[in-house]
Amino acid sequence: MQDQFVGSNGRAALNEASIFCEKLREAAMKCGQDTLANCRLLDFGVGWGRLYRILLNHCTPHSLIGVDIDSKCVQLCSEAMPYGTFQLSGDPPLSFAPATFDIVYAYSVFSHLAEHAFRTYMSEFARILKPGGLVVFTTLKGPHLDAWHRLSTGSDPWYVEYLKRAGFDHEGWLARRANGEFLYVPTGGGDMRDSSFYGEAVVTEKFLIEKAPELGLSVVAFEERDEMPQAFVVLQRPSN
Repeated sequence: MQDQFVGSNGRAALNEASIFCEKLREAAMKCGQDTLANCRLLDFGVGWGRLYRILLNHCTPHSLIGVDIDSKCVQLCSEAMPYGTFQLSGDPPLSFAPATFDIVYAYSVFSHLAEHAFRTYMSEFARILKPGGLVVFTTLKGPHLDAWHRLSTGSDPWYVEYLKRAGFDHEGWLARRANGEFLYVPTGGGDMRDSSFYGEAVVTEKFLIEKAPELGLSVVAFEERDEMPQAFVVLQRPSN
């Protein structure tokens, strides 16, 4: 199940998640949170609870809520961690009052969602965040276009077809990335993950700088370093 959801398992999966959690903690401190123990956090797309488990080293189950669109994930986490709080998440609005959370985080969620889903959820996060609160998430790095380029002419007919349907053109999409466009290939992910909103996504830094204010957020950090397989992004709801 770990492989199914995150592409790795055991120590490797936890090490990758630990890097994200440490960067989340550092970002929170830079933005005025001296410790996560005083924060309320939402794990958006909790999966099998990979990040949730690690963050319990820094905060209590009472202050950490995990949500997922997959009932199997909610059941798994509830059985494994009966002291935690886990619930299904559907289309917005989410079942939380305005200004509930200090931090909303999502690992390898917005590397999959289409632009309309990205915009909808980011607006919703701005609603449920406290003033000054953070959205911390990952997305595919810009160089993922090279992987799409290889796959578009590769031996996997499934990828060839989906990239064709998306109108993928390597040079053209490189230009789109440079122009700050949102890049998305609708693949679907099985079960409730329909291709209308689920696939592979590259959310560019320029897109975020231009569009985040429309969603009630601003860009604090955008990193594409080798220490993580995906880009690390921090957005913030204005304090006022």
